[in-house]
Amino acid sequence: MSLTEQTAEDAQRAARTINRILNQPKLAGSAQQRTDKQIEEGIKKLRRVILVEGIPHSVDPTLRPRVWKILLGVNNISADKYLRYVRRGPCEFKEKIRNDTFRTLATDRGFKERVREDMLVRLLDAFVWRNHERQERAEAQRIHPPPLTFTYVQGMNVLAAPFLYTMPSELDAFFCFARFIEHSCPLYVQQTLEDQVLQLWDFLLAFGVHLNVLCVIAQLLLIRDELMATPRPMKLLRTLPPLEAQPVIGIAVTLVRDIPADLYDELVRHPFEVR
Repeated sequence: MSLTEQTAEDAQRAARTINRILNQPKLAGSAQQRTDKQIEEGIKKLRRVILVEGIPHSVDPTLRPRVWKILLGVNNISADKYLRYVRRGPCEFKEKIRNDTFRTLATDRGFKERVREDMLVRLLDAFVWRNHERQERAEAQRIHPPPLTFTYVQGMNVLAAPFLYTMPSELDAFFCFARFIEHSCPLYVQQTLEDQVLQLWDFLLAFGVHLNVLCVIAQLLLIRDELMATPRPMKLLRTLPPLEAQPVIGIAVTLVRDIPADLYDELVRHPFEVR
């Protein structure tokens, strides 16, 4: 068997494994859904497949959107809610949003062919209105302490891009993006959405965006010799070499094992814990 045939067979096997996890039936002989423990076990299996084999998107293009939604915990998608936000029109940050959206991944032809600028603008406006409503509801209910507030900040256009690119609809993309922003820390920004970048997103969504810090360290370790040899390391760091997701992920996982438990706990909590 050739290397190409082996790779294709591995991808087919990974696709079957992921589909089997995603399509697990209800508990035998009962209308009861899977228990929390069974769901957690399924997510652990998904994470292992992502770590070892990746998501074989070329074999089954539906896998990545389905897996991302599960990893993010996006269970309820309401078209009525999204349309309500959209009907409110441009938000107060409309100029800032439009100044950013037209240049989002401007050199990525694949992204531009799949995602129109008006989709990105609409999603970001809706996100601002969504959080206006959340804040108004919290104030009306006198929730204490008040929840974190969100608005549009520069860079959110790039964070929204992978969801519009990957998800089957703008509606799915909106709720995945909102979940990602509201429950994680928006730390990871890339200039293009090549497959290597999406593989790294697979890893970060599976195991936590806090690992972005270790991924950056891993990239530096991969060019350690060049950094040590050059008299101008900052010049080298301005243009990192093309991303290779699997070596970066492998080094990041190794670093996790070497970090003291208390330091790793700080790393896990730093994206979302206010101090």
